[in-house]
Parts: sequence; C-alpha cells; structure tokens
Amino acid sequence: YYLFMEVKVFYDPAFELIGGLDAYFRRMATAMINTLADVDKTDNLIIEINSKSFIDLIKANDKTKNIKCLLIRSGTLERKIQIAQQEGYDGLSLNYEDTELTKETVRAAKNLGLFINLYTPYYKSEIVKAFEMEPHAIQTDNMDAKRYL
Repeated sequence: YYLFMEVKVFYDPAFELIGGLDAYFRRMATAMINTLADVDKTDNLIIEINSKSFIDLIKANDKTKNIKCLLIRSGTLERKIQIAQQEGYDGLSLNYEDTELTKETVRAAKNLGLFINLYTPYYKSEIVKAFEMEPHAIQTDNMDAKRYL
C-alpha cells in the first residue's frame, strides 16, 4: 500500500499568531515525527507539500527520513524541477493535464532522480493518458483505474 497525503495551504491571518506559515509547517512536521515514532515502516508514505522547513525536519529524523516528500506548486516544470533539486524534495506531484508534460519531459525528470506522481485523472481516457507518460505513480479517485490499464 501507499498512502498519499497532500498538504493544502491557504493563507489565514491566524498563522501569524504562531509565527507564520513556516512555524505552522514545523509544528506539523514535529507532530508527524512524534506520531510515527513507533511505526516500523514509513517508506510507503508520500507527502505532497510546498515547504522546505517541513521536509528539512522530516528528512533529518531517522524514523521519517524515508517518507517521500513531493513538491506540489504552480509554475513551469523547469522551475519546479529546479526547486525540488535545490530544496531536497524527492520528486514532484504534477497535474497530468499540464501542457508541459509529455512522456519525454516525465522521463527527463525521472532521469534527474526525481519521483514523479501525476494527479488526478478520473476517466478511462485520462488515466490511460497519464499512464502513457510513465510516471512512478498516478493518483486517481477512480477505483476501476487498474482495470482500465
């Protein structure tokens, strides 16, 4: 099994009460580390996030260092790859409908050592399109996706 967790961010003035968004993410990472302290295997946990402070804490802890942290954000594919490499992300979580995504661009990102996840195709034709780009993973809400492939 794999468990994907997307950390969605919105701005709320309440974040300022605890020191800003980075402080919130540090608290979240610390809570996750504490929660997973007795878990034997975290290799199959994948977190989609846009926070270097979060991944720095997760990667510094022996119990959580194997969690895959995927950058999820807007911008060009080139910029996303650059940020992922500079900030220590394991890969990228990308919208399969992004016009920059092709089998070749996915392969190029994978060749750089990045784990590539595509989200969220639903219909058979969309799932097949995402699959043909050969990512490491595809997220979908369609329980029949495996049968389509």
